[in-house]
Amino acid sequence: MLTLALNTPLPLPASASAAPTWIQLLPDATDITGYDGRRWRNDLPDRVVAQSRMPLVLDYEHASEHRAPQGLDAPAAGWITRLEVRGGAAVWGQVDWTERARQQIEAREYRFLSPVFQYEKDSQRIVRLTSAGLTNQPNLSLTALNREGTPTMSLFPAVAEEFTIPVKLNKEDQAFIDETLKHLGINLKQAYERLLQKKAAEKAAKRQLNESFADAFAKGLEQVKEAYWPPADRSAANRATVGADPDPIARFAPQHRAQIERDRADNPRLSIEQAIERFLITQRAQSAIALSREKGLSYGQAWQQLEPAAFYAAD
Repeated sequence: MLTLALNTPLPLPASASAAPTWIQLLPDATDITGYDGRRWRNDLPDRVVAQSRMPLVLDYEHASEHRAPQGLDAPAAGWITRLEVRGGAAVWGQVDWTERARQQIEAREYRFLSPVFQYEKDSQRIVRLTSAGLTNQPNLSLTALNREGTPTMSLFPAVAEEFTIPVKLNKEDQAFIDETLKHLGINLKQAYERLLQKKAAEKAAKRQLNESFADAFAKGLEQVKEAYWPPADRSAANRATVGADPDPIARFAPQHRAQIERDRADNPRLSIEQAIERFLITQRAQSAIALSREKGLSYGQAWQQLEPAAFYAAD
């Protein structure tokens, strides 16, 4: 089965104060002919109603069929919440319009409706409705779903397999898709392989970034230890102040590394150098506290010993 669209006139409101509550989705005819000459059978309208899944989205220009699969916005104009057969074969739908769409219809900014349905290729029999779209273009000039001779599918087998979405096609449908892709110059297998290569490259780049971060962190830790905790200053009093730990920085390093990673998570643009700088500032502050306790200095005096350049201007 392939998904196609057919334009039908949208009944205009009798006055500017009311948009139609019910809209005609399929005409009252067993044999349907589109404006572009395509033909379908609507001889089982009750089955169409029974097999259509509610609610059906009613969007703008079939955005849910074209834009949504690309990750683009596809706002709804309303929701078809109920279907019923009227007359012999006409299918009508009850619509819950959005306020924006209601105003646009009442202002006659949109005057046509284009339903999207699935049909059996061999018999051309309509099976179910899948969506509908507001439009001002007849199906002769619409693209994609309404383009003559080029019915489309939202997912091809290789892409669907990547996302574990089952797609079942008969031989005729598959041959039609292959021929269409060939005519358009699209090699789906190569595109799929490029997708896998791109994912592998992104994974390798992420792994390299993590390794670079680990190396930079280790180097920064050594710089802190040499600058602010030289072996000569690790006296017994100092060790007692920070918990009798001969190497307090090493003990607290995992905590600081976790903090750096949280900082980078909060700010993805934070570079490794900036993260290390934040780490160094934290370590300087802790060094000043430990030094002030060891030597009985004020916090400012401890900072003065650690950072003399910050307190004395050059002559």
